[in-house]
Amino acid sequence: MNWEGLTVLLNLGAVVFGAGGLVYAVNNLGKRMVGLELEMKQMVTVLVTQGRQEERMTAMDQRVLAQGQRLDEFMRAHGQSMDRMARMVESTVTRVNNLADRGLKEDGS
Repeated sequence: MNWEGLTVLLNLGAVVFGAGGLVYAVNNLGKRMVGLELEMKQMVTVLVTQGRQEERMTAMDQRVLAQGQRLDEFMRAHGQSMDRMARMVESTVTRVNNLADRGLKEDGS
């Protein structure tokens, strides 16, 4: 066998070996792509779930805010009622004291 035949044989071996490596790389890349697609699907599922949860949290926040506003209005009205009642009690106590003072003056005179 001469050098030319040996060179051709080595080149042919390199091509076959390179082609085998390329086929392996393509198969490996295909498997990695399938894995990546599965991970992307899982990520989409998680993001959709997060979006739904965010909408629920927003709706709940709005309901709690509305309840807080109603409670604030009630407390304001209750405070005003308490102020009116305090003024009424104060006025009544003043009248009773004035009446008692007049009664004591009449008895004492």
